[in-house]
Amino acid sequence: MGCSQPSAPPASEQPAAPPPAAAAAQPAAVPQGPNLVNEVKGKMAKIQWRPATPGIPAEACTVLRACPSETPRMATLPSKSSGGQQVGRALLLVKTADAPDPEVILQHQTVSEVYFFLVTPEGTLSRAAYIQRGNSWTSIANSLVQPIFDEDKKDWLEAIAKLN
Repeated sequence: MGCSQPSAPPASEQPAAPPPAAAAAQPAAVPQGPNLVNEVKGKMAKIQWRPATPGIPAEACTVLRACPSETPRMATLPSKSSGGQQVGRALLLVKTADAPDPEVILQHQTVSEVYFFLVTPEGTLSRAAYIQRGNSWTSIANSLVQPIFDEDKKDWLEAIAKLN
């Protein structure tokens, strides 16, 4: 025997969707699923780190407000094809002068552009720095890069989960 689902109220009784400006003012969603920063901390000894040289360009770390006080540590994923382009991905641990714990930064690189994503302690996107080859580093709206960040974050969580 199946249960019947209650029917939705008529359209006249349903609340109107907020206008786009009001929707943009909503606070960021609470992260769902595993927290990338916590997963990295939990498997720190099992991740294959190496020095990130040359590191994060000075202009990019200025955009992120996460300039290293020492050489960052880096781990990489195998390159993959996305949108018809090869993509290189790295996870960097960056010690800064003003933070007690290292910052987690994801790097996403194609032939023509590079993104650095600063990850919050809650595992969400804080800020992004972007460069298209031949141009200057710039800050880019999180809403424009969120899908790229989400895909890279998912790939990193899957890779870290496989470490025993």
